[in-house]
Amino acid sequence: MAAIILAIVWLTLVVLYSLRDKDTTRTSVPSASLGFVAAIAVFVLSHVEHKRSVRPSALLNVYLFFSVLFDAVQLRSLVLSEGSSLVSIFFATNVGVKVVLLVLEAWEKRKSLADAHASLPLESTIGIFNRSFFWWLNATLLRGSRASLSPEDLQTIDTALDPRIWAKALQEAWIRHSVPNASRRALVSASIKAFRKPLAAMIFPRVCLIGLNFAQPFLISRLLNLLRDTDSLNSRNIGYGLIGATGAIYLGIAVLNGWYKHQLFRCITSFRGAMIAFIFDRALHLPDGAYNESKAISLMGTDTDRICVSIERVHEVWAQLLEVLIGVSLLGLQLGWICVLPVAIVLSSTILSSKVATIVPAKQKIWAAAVQKRIAITTSAIGSMKTIRMAGLTRAVTKILVEQRNQELRLMAGFRWMSLWLNSIANIPTAFCAAVTFTAYVVQAHIEGREGLDVTRAFTSMALINLVAVPAGRFLTAFPILTASLGCFERIQEYMLAPSRADSRILSRTMENAVELDSVKFATKNDTRTSPANITLSLRRGALTVITGPVGAGKTRLARALLGEIACEAGTICVYTTKFAYCSQTPWLLNLSIRQNIRGLRTNGLFDDDWYQTVLHACALDVDMEQLVEGDETVIGSKGTKLSGGQRHRVALARCVFACPEIMVLDDVFSALDSETEQIVTERLLGPSGLLRRSNSTIILISHSGKLSTRHYF
Repeated sequence: MAAIILAIVWLTLVVLYSLRDKDTTRTSVPSASLGFVAAIAVFVLSHVEHKRSVRPSALLNVYLFFSVLFDAVQLRSLVLSEGSSLVSIFFATNVGVKVVLLVLEAWEKRKSLADAHASLPLESTIGIFNRSFFWWLNATLLRGSRASLSPEDLQTIDTALDPRIWAKALQEAWIRHSVPNASRRALVSASIKAFRKPLAAMIFPRVCLIGLNFAQPFLISRLLNLLRDTDSLNSRNIGYGLIGATGAIYLGIAVLNGWYKHQLFRCITSFRGAMIAFIFDRALHLPDGAYNESKAISLMGTDTDRICVSIERVHEVWAQLLEVLIGVSLLGLQLGWICVLPVAIVLSSTILSSKVATIVPAKQKIWAAAVQKRIAITTSAIGSMKTIRMAGLTRAVTKILVEQRNQELRLMAGFRWMSLWLNSIANIPTAFCAAVTFTAYVVQAHIEGREGLDVTRAFTSMALINLVAVPAGRFLTAFPILTASLGCFERIQEYMLAPSRADSRILSRTMENAVELDSVKFATKNDTRTSPANITLSLRRGALTVITGPVGAGKTRLARALLGEIACEAGTICVYTTKFAYCSQTPWLLNLSIRQNIRGLRTNGLFDDDWYQTVLHACALDVDMEQLVEGDETVIGSKGTKLSGGQRHRVALARCVFACPEIMVLDDVFSALDSETEQIVTERLLGPSGLLRRSNSTIILISHSGKLSTRHYF
């Protein structure tokens, strides 16, 4: 309705301007006609946006906001020149209707959204004014000022930041760039390709910010000239205008800076989530034992964080170069050829910085390797904390960790010294540009016998020099950050290009046996451990097979080969199914509840509670659940530190049994159990009437002790 009224008002103004013989210009009728067309467009766009968008229209809000400002200025001129004429009245009506439209269009639609969109995060439904001033965070900040915030108090993250979306985009871009003999910068190119839209979204506010920054010297110059003028009505009007310009410039800088930073950190958040998911997905496709798990942790932590820090500084490079060029050009208008001195200082600093920057990647690589080693040792110590305490090795382990940390700091010193030199060089323009430039200008003026700097020229030039020196200094400090991030990209790319797990097993659903090995010899590249060769055996379906032998005989390598984790150098491995379950010597557990570790994290589908209770009983966990206060909802801690060694093994074993696999590989799972518990579990699982025997699963049991094979139920 308001848009229709606005169109009628502009149509009336077209008629009034057409009928007037005086007080009109050549552009009055065309301007009013364009206003009428704009009102029609506002009506159409408002209707479409209301039906198809979950947030207020940014285009309409921006148009109406600036239109109200400009029309208010024009209305003031009309009132001063014509008074209360018919044109002035309708133009004032136009301003009033636009204000009403602006309020209505800025009003958020969350309460009127359809059910499918009602649960969207708040950030996904707010308008441009709310986003520009971050009003949507006020409720969280107010809650935080009254009490400590918990993760549940934080607002839901915008759906556009979903790491699964960006990880998929990064994966697709990487597939196109990870060709044979890919360049060292292939992952960098793939990342830019995947995140081109978030990176491009930062350009417009940054360009506007540059414009407002360079409006400041002109404001200073005009203000100083005004102060030298005599007091008059005209100078007062100009003063009022300068007050408004000052408010507009600095309010604009604040809003645009907030807008730019918001887009920047959205990009960084998206990149961090995508890169972590990207590395994690790759870790799942690497052969077992190809890398220590600390490698992936280091890449997802230290390297990804360093790249995220570099995004802000590197994205600023183009803007800083543009600021330097504009600043030098404007400075030339003030000081003449002297403007080349800041450029010369910047270029000298750039040459020095580039020379030092070539040393940084090697220093950082050495430091990153030390960090990775320290993380691996620390992770291992945390996972074995109970054992360390019981063995009285606390001081010894502490000493090792302290030595590793000291070694890391010593290796870090080389990188930090290079960073110190680079930062010192980067601060040369900021420290010396103004002093050298003004000194040269005064000396030149003295030699030529003319007047030196006046107040207006001095303050304007000082502002311009700062606008040149500050971005130039930041541009130079971006070099070490850029080189460090490129080193991180190289390490991640090396990890991504590592050979994937190659399953050399042959699947045959028609074979009679469960597993058949024919003259198998395992690949032993870069592995000096014992590896059995020329293995030939057949395992019947539904049978229990025990593989025994001394420690280091290659039993675990055989198990990994059956799982397809080790390639065959010779011979063949045939299996009738790939539905395997594996329980290793070291139980793999998540920091979740016992129930979640056994049944998994999936919540869809029906949960067979009877089968779950049967599995708990078979693994002798039912008694343990009764002793725990929270039962199977007990969170077991990192690597199951809240459970005993035997309980950890039995939880891992229960997970395998619960999965109902066709073939189960158990690698020395009873070694951590006491004799009584071991007998109970083996009887309930592997005895003549054991659970696994009844389910007709093919069981491959590996043990370094031969005592299990002598049990009567084997």
